[in-house]
Amino acid sequence: MRRAGLLLLVAGVALVLAACGGAEDGEQGEVSVNSSVVEDPIPDPTAPSGDAATSSGMTVDGGATIPEAIAYQGEEVIAVKGYVVRDGEIDKLCELLAESYPPQCGGATLTIENPETLDNLALIEAEGVQWSEDYVTVFGHISDGVLTIDPMVMG
Repeated sequence: MRRAGLLLLVAGVALVLAACGGAEDGEQGEVSVNSSVVEDPIPDPTAPSGDAATSSGMTVDGGATIPEAIAYQGEEVIAVKGYVVRDGEIDKLCELLAESYPPQCGGATLTIENPETLDNLALIEAEGVQWSEDYVTVFGHISDGVLTIDPMVMG
């Protein structure tokens, strides 16, 4: 155990000496500092913003929330996360699930224009209502509170 600690100490001293090795004896080494600042070097491709946000088929943190998706003004495909709820009449992507049984949509919702794209999704069913147990991320276009899922973009 002592041998491993001694090796780590020697390796650390060697690294420090190597970093200082560029200066001649008695001279101070110069340190170069890049003073430029980069704002948001890696933008979130799924996050709505004042400008058009786009999605390349990759999500960060599971996609935009329902309120973010409703506020989105772009025409590009966007990743959106929420619970899927089918009540027999209408399919929705919901921000929350109410604790009733069977659950109902809570919070903000988006109506799903083409629910057949989710036919392979595993849903729980009770009393004529189907729902996803967890958040689902879908990719699609948003217009006037309606989500049209793009079947060509998968998460």
